[in-house]
Amino acid sequence: MKLFVKSERTFNELAALVKQECLPDYGMELRDGLNLGGGEYFKFSHAQSEILFVQNHSEVFVESMKDFPFYFYILKGSTAPLKPLHKSISDLEFVCVLSAED
Repeated sequence: MKLFVKSERTFNELAALVKQECLPDYGMELRDGLNLGGGEYFKFSHAQSEILFVQNHSEVFVESMKDFPFYFYILKGSTAPLKPLHKSISDLEFVCVLSAED
């Protein structure tokens, strides 16, 4: 399951906003993404859950969602956190789509 987000904000700006408004109880870490298509990604972690926030390009590009420059997916734990995250991001008036596509 992935949560795709469309935004005019930069990758870093959107990550900071999500941390502040949607995932305040999660730790946030900027990581080097050599194993995720190059570039950088953000890891949000809390208890038994790890959510990755990536740019939709290179090796992690999802062609069917090419109009969405960013997406979140679960690296560790249940996919359950993506549903409230979807609502929180939607409430901030961003266009986002929750996809069952892996």
